[in-house]
Amino acid sequence: MIPAPNARISLILAITFTAAALVLPSSARAAAGAPQTCTVGTTCVIGEYLYDDTYTPITTVDICSLNAKEPDGDPYITAQNMPPAADGWYSHSFTAPATTGYYRAEVCCSPDGEEMCLDKSFQVTESSTAPSAVDIADEVWDYSGRTLDNFGTLVTDIWGGTTRTLSSFGNLVSNIWSNDSRTLTSSGVDTSSLATKTDLKVATQSASLGDLGTIKTTVNENRLLLEQLVNKPIIENFVEEDTTADLETKLKDTKTVSSQLYANNQYIASKTSLLASRWYGLSEKQILDGVMELSNLLGEESDASSDNSIFGQINWLRKSWDWEVVDSAYSQAKTIANSLNSVQHQLGSYGNTKLAYSEIRNLASSTSSFSKIVGSIGDVSSKKTLFGKLNEVEDLAQVLDSRSQEADKVLAGWKDNSKKKNIASVISDLVKKVLAVNRVPKAKNIFAAIDKSKSQETQLKNQVLGAKAVVAANKLLLARGSGKPLTNTWLEEGSVVFKSLVTNPSRLITQDVPLKYYLPPEVTKESIISTSDGLEVKYDTEKGQYYVEGTFKLSAGESMTLSVTVDEGIWEITDDQLASLHTQAEELAKPLEKTSYFAQGVTLKSDIDASLDKAKGLRDAAVTPEQKIRAYREANIELNSAKEKIDKLKELATQAGATGTLFGFVGGAQTLAVWGLIIIMSAGFVFLALYMRALGVNKAIKEKGGQVKKGKGKPTAGIIPEVKKRKFQFGKLVQVVLPLLIVSAVSATASALIARKVILASVEKQQAALSQPQVLAESTTPTPTPSEETAVGGEDIVKIVVPKGGTINIRKGPSTSDEILLRLETSQDVTRIGDEGEWVNVVFDNPTALESITEGWVNEKYVEEPQPEISTNDAEVSGSVIIGDTPTGWLRVRSSANTSSEEVAKVNPGESFNLVDSSNGWFQIELPDGVTGWVSGQYASVE
Repeated sequence: MIPAPNARISLILAITFTAAALVLPSSARAAAGAPQTCTVGTTCVIGEYLYDDTYTPITTVDICSLNAKEPDGDPYITAQNMPPAADGWYSHSFTAPATTGYYRAEVCCSPDGEEMCLDKSFQVTESSTAPSAVDIADEVWDYSGRTLDNFGTLVTDIWGGTTRTLSSFGNLVSNIWSNDSRTLTSSGVDTSSLATKTDLKVATQSASLGDLGTIKTTVNENRLLLEQLVNKPIIENFVEEDTTADLETKLKDTKTVSSQLYANNQYIASKTSLLASRWYGLSEKQILDGVMELSNLLGEESDASSDNSIFGQINWLRKSWDWEVVDSAYSQAKTIANSLNSVQHQLGSYGNTKLAYSEIRNLASSTSSFSKIVGSIGDVSSKKTLFGKLNEVEDLAQVLDSRSQEADKVLAGWKDNSKKKNIASVISDLVKKVLAVNRVPKAKNIFAAIDKSKSQETQLKNQVLGAKAVVAANKLLLARGSGKPLTNTWLEEGSVVFKSLVTNPSRLITQDVPLKYYLPPEVTKESIISTSDGLEVKYDTEKGQYYVEGTFKLSAGESMTLSVTVDEGIWEITDDQLASLHTQAEELAKPLEKTSYFAQGVTLKSDIDASLDKAKGLRDAAVTPEQKIRAYREANIELNSAKEKIDKLKELATQAGATGTLFGFVGGAQTLAVWGLIIIMSAGFVFLALYMRALGVNKAIKEKGGQVKKGKGKPTAGIIPEVKKRKFQFGKLVQVVLPLLIVSAVSATASALIARKVILASVEKQQAALSQPQVLAESTTPTPTPSEETAVGGEDIVKIVVPKGGTINIRKGPSTSDEILLRLETSQDVTRIGDEGEWVNVVFDNPTALESITEGWVNEKYVEEPQPEISTNDAEVSGSVIIGDTPTGWLRVRSSANTSSEEVAKVNPGESFNLVDSSNGWFQIELPDGVTGWVSGQYASVE
């Protein structure tokens, strides 16, 4: 019989309500029962069992209550507590009232604070007595003249016609059809004739197929809904969503699992065909062993996704993807399992029978059908097989990558005026291409939400950024699965706008979608201009950053675009700032001309100009908001370095200005040297004066003595007195010269020691002022100084090499059990700050985060030593090696050309050594004592 339309609707509603009746809170489940009937005056018991997720009875008191209303709606039982039993049975007993009718009742329980209610309506009826045999006979035979051995007028009453008997229809046909021309062979209903059997069959099949399609759709939806509810955790923790799902890795794993599934099925098909072809030549034991082997390879429906069985592999695919072809493979695998079980049963119970042989033939047919569902690796994306679907997704991923590259190309040439002529049409085509392959529900709303009040250039750039966001959301959707809610955040211009796409991709159920992300550390409460409804900006005291949070209930297939607008001025470096610093440096350098500080001043000013020019270049090269934020951070480091060197210039200018006066000169930077020389020279003059005075006194005494002797004798007339020839007196010469030599030697020695100390102190101070490390990214934590054993004298830059087509895990600690911070997809340079065992601690710029840089651990086998560019060829071994500036103020000389070799010596910046050899970015030099060693070419150059 063809079900009436009302019957079909009733069937669909019955299935829907049955599924809805099973919807329970995540903390407890109750077994729903049918409404019960209570007889007036008897004891009526209303109860329900209550279990937790592990089906352990809940026996907590005072958590369940009963409420009931009389048929007219007045309260009958209100908040009646239901005590529990040891088996989780909560019940209440009462005497059924005299008023009959339908009593609406519900049992409400609140385990763990989550309330659930269940319909427990009951019906009260009057008591009834069993009828007697006389009553039954009267009801059955209540007709005059009708007894067990006499029908009376029964036949006449039935046939209603004198000519109608049990052997003749009489005028029955004409009475039924009321028209002699209406037969069972004409289908013309319009001509008052009946439809044929074929017409009825076609109509029945058409209606049945329509009903079955509707019922199947409803059942599938209810099944998915129930799975969502059953698997829902008791406690839901909304943590920050992992946005680093690796689509490429997932596709690679899917291809591996699909290939294993294909190989296993081919083995089952081959083994089944072999058993069928040699059925009568094999013993029952051999056949049974073969069937058991196939059964083990097939596995069980409950196999985990990690099990190496067909069901395990299918369950992995079902968990990873929501493809219909995977569901078809699962159904066919169950058919194969049923055939195997039937064969085992026949063999075990009846032996090698024809029925068992028939089942093995059916098994061969089932495996053939399974092979058609799986397909082969060469299937094109349009083929409805597992490999066809896999290739379809791979093609889609490649198209998405291509669209992302097109968007990057547009942004890369944004400041090229020659490419702006047709930029609007190029961007329009790009948006159309992205939307053509889009799988995210209502993703086009992203472009509708672009602020039309901004300039035309800003709107066009935001369209490109929106296209990149749609591509990223699609890749995230493919990697996570279409049933799970997802969020994707990106930046647009118009100040700096943090846009978020919140999506419920499920086609069946409403879901709560949490959103949480951290704003850059430069953002303050005052710099936030506006936020979308439903979003809250909160402060994380541990990180010292503001974050955005909100939860949104989205219907099936619904998406929302949310935004937080931040003042872009907090990431702005103006031309006035740069010009002001340039002017300060120039004005401070002028007073140093024609002074002993001129060389230091020129060096500092050159470094300042270089830092400011680099900051300006970073700022001007940025196109997207992310690039501008990162450029600001790098440029800000350069500005801070320039400001520190300007302070050094101020000190030099102050010292140079003070040397214009005697007291200023004496009190200047050379205080110790000047005072030392003055004291030594003064002491020398004092000793010299005392010595000369002593010589003068001795001479005067001798002259007086000579005059006394001369006066005693009278000179002889005419005789010329004999003049005695003076003899050279060596002793007097020694007396005069020796003190002078001693004083000069002492003065020279003391002056040399003082001058050496002053010069060394000045050199060290100058090196400390000029040797500032150049950092290219900002970090929220200070970078540790290289250790004494591993430092080469500068920032230790190494490279993380990512294998082609793979990723490298950056972990929180030096172990594979530590949390994965992110996965690097491309090779990049990082700063090495330490190591532990086989792990290297690195600091690097995280391109997926909006806040600062990241510190983490990576296995040393993926770390490659730097290969710096050097000014000479490795084959060239002539010339001198000049040691450059290093952050540590020195550079290690090692026994071999690597950082793990033994230290030979340390050399200072500015020193020059003979070049002996060069290899892999290292220079071999000869030290003054003849020892040779290797220095890193990163901090040395060849002249």
